[in-house]
Amino acid sequence: MYHFQFFLEAYRMSIPEIPAHQNMSFDSHMYQPSINHLYSEKQMPDNDRPIHLRTQQNRRKPRVLFTSEQVNELEERFKRQRYVSAGEREELANTLGLTPTQVKIWFQNRRYKCKRIDQDRTLQLTQQLSTFAPQMLTPALFNGGLFPQ
Repeated sequence: MYHFQFFLEAYRMSIPEIPAHQNMSFDSHMYQPSINHLYSEKQMPDNDRPIHLRTQQNRRKPRVLFTSEQVNELEERFKRQRYVSAGEREELANTLGLTPTQVKIWFQNRRYKCKRIDQDRTLQLTQQLSTFAPQMLTPALFNGGLFPQ
């Protein structure tokens, strides 16, 4: 506990005195308290300038929701054809008012959804068989079946 108090006191001493009417604020784009009230950004040494991190919102386009008509058409096409060529993708995108990239990603996501559904079904069947199979098979195997007594 003593070591913690020592480091806390040392940290407090390293912070410059701020007039009571100015509060240290936390800027959401930085990991350290804002020191903008002490210097202008141009006056600050390089290593003391605030670090502006890119947020996810700045990097990513907003999510686009497909209309029910677009989804229905994509689903119908997926039932007939799980993979579409670049030309087919371009044609489908133009027909639906989407970009080819949106169509490509939709098909990738849909294939992955099918894979997950298949895996879930397999797991469910395996669990059901492991629960019921021993009860059903044991009497049949031993009462005149493969292993007569």
